[in-house]
Amino acid sequence: MGQYWKIYNETKKEMLNPWDFDEGAKLKEWPMDGPGGMQTALIVLLLEKSSLGDGSGDWSFEAAPDKLRGFIGWWCGDKVSIVGDYSHLPEFSAEDWGNAYSDISENMVALMKYEPCLAGNTEFFERGDLAEDDLFECASCGEIFDIEDSIKIAEELFCPKCASADTEGPVEDTHVHEL
Repeated sequence: MGQYWKIYNETKKEMLNPWDFDEGAKLKEWPMDGPGGMQTALIVLLLEKSSLGDGSGDWSFEAAPDKLRGFIGWWCGDKVSIVGDYSHLPEFSAEDWGNAYSDISENMVALMKYEPCLAGNTEFFERGDLAEDDLFECASCGEIFDIEDSIKIAEELFCPKCASADTEGPVEDTHVHEL
């Protein structure tokens, strides 16, 4: 079986669960996880976001609803630990200690669907479609655009013009904790 690990915010009593990201929970499995996984969620939660978007390689999440955008940098400065289920530390060894933590994994999975490079677009890069010129074809109008201008909605890439026509947004707002 082995030891299963989760990420805990001891300050806010919140946690990330690898299974909600469709990932393994053993430490040896974590390096194999791709973009949009639990490790990426941790980066998003810990971001010091005062300059987010100022760089050309930054994530923006600009299409995400405010209640999901609130998770960007939400854990910055908090006490965060990666704890295995075999922990011998007294604060983590009681059988029901994990019940005191709220699982925010589903919120992070939903948030990352708004950022194209985190939303499971790896098939484009693996096939080599974007390797040479970083271009994509808009799923709606068929025009070719730079990948940095793309917006992912319901697992498809759209140009900003076509994406702004979508009033409902790409992710249903179920299972979202209010901040």
